[in-house]
Amino acid sequence: FDGLTLDPATRTVQRRTADGMAPVELTSTEFDLLHLLACDPGKVFSRDDILEKLRGRSAEDIHSRAVDILVSRLRRKLEPLNCIKTLRNAGYTFAGVRA
Repeated sequence: FDGLTLDPATRTVQRRTADGMAPVELTSTEFDLLHLLACDPGKVFSRDDILEKLRGRSAEDIHSRAVDILVSRLRRKLEPLNCIKTLRNAGYTFAGVRA
């Protein structure tokens, strides 16, 4: 994607900086979330969808705000890129542009 490289084989992420590409240190769950969203850009994933795909459980088992916190941490690590969008009352989507 423009400004972002995701390699599922090595589970690494790099983002463009003023000096070129720099690695982004992500937790396993942060990588899984980014990979989930980036595999289907533009698709809206609800909190329930994300929890089921990442944890294999319904949102009833885990407080759904956990997804909001995870997205917030991931966004912070990807700054200044703004590739994860919130769709109010719907969920999250990846808005990166393929390079």
